[in-house]
Amino acid sequence: MQFHSVASGSEFSKLRMLLFVLVSISPATADDSGRALNQLAGDYQDRGQYAEAEKLYQQSILAFERSSGHKSGARLGVVINLGILYTDQRQFTKAEHLIRRELATAEELLGPVSPGLAKLLYTLARAMHGQRKFSEAEPLYERARAILERSGDPEKPTVAAVLSHLGMLFYETGRESEAEAYLVRSFAICETAFGANHQSLIKPLANLGDFYFWIGRTAEAEPLFARALALSVRTLGPDDFVTGEILRVYSSVLRQMNRRREAKDMAKRAHTILAKRSRGMSRSATIEVGDLLPRKNR
Repeated sequence: MQFHSVASGSEFSKLRMLLFVLVSISPATADDSGRALNQLAGDYQDRGQYAEAEKLYQQSILAFERSSGHKSGARLGVVINLGILYTDQRQFTKAEHLIRRELATAEELLGPVSPGLAKLLYTLARAMHGQRKFSEAEPLYERARAILERSGDPEKPTVAAVLSHLGMLFYETGRESEAEAYLVRSFAICETAFGANHQSLIKPLANLGDFYFWIGRTAEAEPLFARALALSVRTLGPDDFVTGEILRVYSSVLRQMNRRREAKDMAKRAHTILAKRSRGMSRSATIEVGDLLPRKNR
């Protein structure tokens, strides 16, 4: 996971003023302004100030357009980040429209087998998946996976992220054996890449645990949630929204296993956390496997 520095409200205001001045001075500064605006947008996103983040991503896109036009790799990177913001906020239609407008330009600029194109396809797939347009999402996920596997190590976390989403899609479309294979492989890739105690394992552990719980294999789900909870408490904190979400689902697992007192206590803890941290499930996207789509333009 990539953490951003978090400034105070007054510091953010000063930074925004400085950035907007830079954008207005000359096109020569526009690339630097675009990068800085993109980073600041990520900081706002991490603070849960999504409307501000959206405006800053849009300003960043305009800065890159002023400098290099529409056919800029850096600009496309910010477009992807804005698409992620929309999908994280469950604004799937907005994400779909944004990304579809960019596909032809991206393929022309980056080539048909570029990892950058794979990131764009993956973001679009998530938008279609969120709208339950499974027949459209699946080939986008598969194309992104094929590009990433062909362009690098097929055992990298970037591939694991796509496999995880494909696994969930397979479950939702009634293909349980394929779903399990993809989710298990996704988890194995992440554990090999990050080690057994890294926060990047939280999401794949929870996904696999969810899957086993959904298909009635509760005894296999429970230790996965126990491990995900321990990792979340240790790496994100006991009051983090992700910790609250894991507690919420874990309580259902324990209730199913007739461990009712533990389930009740866990559900109460989850309610307390989630009531205080009302950002929504989008926060879980900040633990996406291996930071598949980093905000910084490198």
